Amino acid sequence: MTLKQLKYFVSIVDNGLNITSAAERLYTSQPGISKQLKQLEAELGVQLFTRKGKSLSAITPAGQEVVARARKILQEVDNISSLASDLTGEQEGTLSIATTHTQARYVLPEVIKQFRERYPQVDLVLHQGTSEQIAELVAANQVDFAIATGSREIFSGLTLLPIYHWHRIVLVPKEHELTGEKKPLDLESLAQHPLVTYVFSLTGESSFKKAFRDKELEPRVVFTARDADIIKTYVRMGMGVGVIASMAYEC
Repeated sequence: MTLKQLKYFVSIVDNGLNITSAAERLYTSQPGISKQLKQLEAELGVQLFTRKGKSLSAITPAGQEVVARARKILQEVDNISSLASDLTGEQEGTLSIATTHTQARYVLPEVIKQFRERYPQVDLVLHQGTSEQIAELVAANQVDFAIATGSREIFSGLTLLPIYHWHRIVLVPKEHELTGEKKPLDLESLAQHPLVTYVFSLTGESSFKKAFRDKELEPRVVFTARDADIIKTYVRMGMGVGVIASMAYEC
């Protein structure tokens, strides 16, 4: 058994059991991957995939067990390589980060600028997506780490490290009636208006909805988007009251 065989096996799984796609991703040949897969199955004495003709149709229970362990082994190999670079002072390579649009647009620019000044030989790759997509990228070992928000259920099975707290703010056009409010804005007042905010997670309860539910209120969300800039556009159009991350506000 070799690391190459494990790498090919994991790539096949990550590419929907499509050997051709896995070969293209790894810059190798389809026959080469097929040969390595057969050798791996022969050595293990188990079938990792069920087959339909010449195509792979599903991963077997044994294959599920092996791929989980293979991912851990390949991750440890990467960790050892990183450790070796650190010990020899070779700060170079590629760092892949998965994050949301809000983090990429409003939080990371200055951080990345400082990082590049400190590690000029390290290339950065930024992957943007939803919290669910980000969690999948990390779980599949396709990025080094992620910076994201969302309910903890989305990131089950991953190690979570809190880095900062973020707050929401309310946006309205200058002529909106809420601009004339003299008392502090509360959830009861917001619940009386159509709201424009971020797309809710499909996994777990959002803190936005929970805040209203705890007050026994039902928010009327008329439009959602993943991008704060899009939310601002529709608020300017008068579609509703915007609720976005405070970091995404620009005068």
